[in-house]
Amino acid sequence: GYSLRSMIAQSYSHDPTVLLMTTGTGETFGAFVTGEWKADSQWFGSSEMFLFIVAPTPAIFRARPEFNTQYILVNENEIQIGQGNYGVGLFLDEELWRGHSHVSATYDNEPLAGEKADFEVKSVELW
Repeated sequence: GYSLRSMIAQSYSHDPTVLLMTTGTGETFGAFVTGEWKADSQWFGSSEMFLFIVAPTPAIFRARPEFNTQYILVNENEIQIGQGNYGVGLFLDEELWRGHSHVSATYDNEPLAGEKADFEVKSVELW
């Protein structure tokens, strides 16, 4: 099955990576991530990171280090990409099944799953 722990183990020594997911209602979005994935209590990544939407309407949200440098946090329970303003830019739970997306100061993104903040993941890949 899918788990954050196995995804981190499989991604060891890969940098950069692309996280891509599709929701149960058809939205497709993700993140370009710099830095090696590791379960830690420290934020990592760089200003080269960005969030993006593929469908329904493509968009890119580049990091804004002048406002916030909380690029990505990974621990055994969650992934958080971006922080500030109204919440996490992209959040995924430890089972890679549920998530949410809000406007973040780090990326000045729109909610990636459209009007609803919460979503269920249909598929997730990390390259």
